[in-house]
Amino acid sequence: MRFLTVPYMNIEKKMAFATGLELFLDTASEDALGSGAWSLGPQVFFVKFLSRGLFAPGLQWKVSVDEDSGRAPVNQILIDLNYLFMAKDKLSWFFTDPQVKVFTYVHRLVSEMIDQQIIPSKLDTSSFGSLAFCKIS
Repeated sequence: MRFLTVPYMNIEKKMAFATGLELFLDTASEDALGSGAWSLGPQVFFVKFLSRGLFAPGLQWKVSVDEDSGRAPVNQILIDLNYLFMAKDKLSWFFTDPQVKVFTYVHRLVSEMIDQQIIPSKLDTSSFGSLAFCKIS
């Protein structure tokens, strides 16, 4: 469920900014079916109006607020690349929304490295920066 508002729009420059909040429901009973968590995702979009559509890249931070027992917390950065194309008849539309998921997992990685004795157990992990990788979905 997504709630969006457009706090800024400039028709002359053919651009706008949108911001909102998305609610992700816990509908997964198994790991293969989803995260097993209630999550919130604040988001912001830059919208560029084109002659036959619009392009709206967006950035979202998705974080769990309640996880099922034994499930890992959700902490993701999502990059949306929304593109809407309007046909010449102005009655047909094509919409695509490829998404890049960037998972931040430094504390889990450090914990695994401590468990495997790769790094000392007295290491202060609060000084670590953010470690991330990308996955196209």
